[in-house]
Amino acid sequence: MITPRSIVCLLLAMCTLSARPSWAQCLPGYNQCLTDCGADADGACDAVCGAAQDACEGICHSTVCCFGNCGFCGSCDECNTCNNGCSLDCSDCVDCVGVCQAIYCTATPTCVYNDTDVSMHAWIPGAPFDIIILAGNSSCYLDIFDPNDVHQLWVASIVGDGDLDFEAVVDVPAGGEAYIETRSRYWELPDNHFVRTYGPGSSSVYDHSDPTDDATVRNVRFLAAADCQYWDDPSAVPDEISDANDTNAQLGDLLHAEPELRGVLYAGDLTHYSRFYSEFAWYEDSIDDDAERFLFDGVGNHDQIMPQCDQLAACALVPPLNEGCVDPWAIRSAVRDRKRNTVKTDKSDDAHYSWDWHDVHFVQLNLYPGTDLDPPTEYLCGVYPEDHQHLSPYDSLDFLIDDLATYVGASGRPVVLIHHFGFDSFSLGWWTAAERLAYWNAIAPYNVVAIFTGHNHFSPADPNWRADFSKPGGATGGPAFIPGFVAAGALKGAYLGAEINGAGQILVRRWNATGAGSCGQYSLCQEECVWFPNTIYVSSGSPAPGYGWSVDPYSTITEAVSSCSERFAECNDADPAGDGSNVTIRVQAGLYPETMVLDKAMQILADGGLVTIGG
Repeated sequence: MITPRSIVCLLLAMCTLSARPSWAQCLPGYNQCLTDCGADADGACDAVCGAAQDACEGICHSTVCCFGNCGFCGSCDECNTCNNGCSLDCSDCVDCVGVCQAIYCTATPTCVYNDTDVSMHAWIPGAPFDIIILAGNSSCYLDIFDPNDVHQLWVASIVGDGDLDFEAVVDVPAGGEAYIETRSRYWELPDNHFVRTYGPGSSSVYDHSDPTDDATVRNVRFLAAADCQYWDDPSAVPDEISDANDTNAQLGDLLHAEPELRGVLYAGDLTHYSRFYSEFAWYEDSIDDDAERFLFDGVGNHDQIMPQCDQLAACALVPPLNEGCVDPWAIRSAVRDRKRNTVKTDKSDDAHYSWDWHDVHFVQLNLYPGTDLDPPTEYLCGVYPEDHQHLSPYDSLDFLIDDLATYVGASGRPVVLIHHFGFDSFSLGWWTAAERLAYWNAIAPYNVVAIFTGHNHFSPADPNWRADFSKPGGATGGPAFIPGFVAAGALKGAYLGAEINGAGQILVRRWNATGAGSCGQYSLCQEECVWFPNTIYVSSGSPAPGYGWSVDPYSTITEAVSSCSERFAECNDADPAGDGSNVTIRVQAGLYPETMVLDKAMQILADGGLVTIGG
């Protein structure tokens, strides 16, 4: 039986099996037809589809516009006879010839269903499948060569369609199905997207770092790096380029090997001289193509070099003459618009953006958090209107203030910040004490659990990579310090692995991707575990699932205890005070008919009245 969901599936077979133009030739006309008349299947399709159907010899007309009466046997007159005479199990294909027989008896369909409310671009590299799938529609690829193929399916949002900047890559076996889905999220966050796949006889498989899981216990793992600093003349610094390649290759390998890793934070200095067509291209090439969607990168001071006139003119030349092009604006745009496997929560025109993994809020602030009194709007090549114009923070502090107020508020959920200049002795000279004070006062009301920075090229074994943001003089509130970690040193083989749990701990490890230094290749060099304030809330009347925040509490004490018990062995079982005071569960008054085992030190406090546990 032919259903509307299979229409585009069969269209592909017609394009590839019949004596018609290639699919590449058919695709533009088909896409236009689908846009113009996909919703007008029983209407005046002759008038609407005219030009598009002519381009592909009637394919558009006979499939998209008239699928209610027409089929896939060459003409509308043959349709009913053919469809009635050719069953899906091929047992009565005697009277079915040509396309119809090949569709039902030879090809294996792999179908993609767009169950979101926006259009999505889907394609299979190397196959005649590259299509825009409208919201609520589907499309299929018929593999007539090998029914046992496994296809690498790419799915991406459409530019300008809600600024989702979403991309996913999944393996789909021939005969399988992929569903592009939407999941609503907490705290006014935009809907997230993910791709779920099914193969014949197999269970559901996700894009491997799907951040929209249903788990309510926090377990957020990610990687961090900075300062690969690709140079326009690799021969000048061969060891550094080699080590940067090793580091970025290792990041890509880990993303493929460990599905629980959600992505890579990259804290700037992707290039050395802001050369877009050489240095930045080498940086992107150093990460596997299908791993770029896990790259949450920002720019550093070396990515904001202003061009001389000849360098700016080179940007308009053809390869390889354009390799001398210095274009910091193109780098910012590429970082801002990169399609990632997690939908951005917010983004600015200046490439600052935020996103959420589980209940942890991340903000990429690029160079450093600051405010321009007179932000640069025009630039005359080779002339700096004012000192350090190329070190503009592009009003990143204003973006941060608005973002935290809107998407974190009073929830108390963890926040992680990323920017290039940090708090080590070298970085402090690149931004002012007044800027750091304004930054501190902006973030003091929030539960900022870590700040990842770059700029200082520490080796993997250098002990100075832990550089906290200490409370500055004149600050209006906040803790004594906020943990800071220098992720820089990719050009020396250094990168970080981090994990945040539900007990108020963040564990950060520093690794070596090269054979140089005092710790061997792929070796753990150093680690730091830090506790952060972590009050967990419970209310029996809260709808499940909750996340344990004051505005979205757990509905059972068992969930809260489970969250508190998932602790890192590297941090020891005891909290800093030794009495469980660092991990507090506040339970709203009421009856909780449950039992649980308390296997770790923690405080359980009644909040607002009598709490009865166990009935």
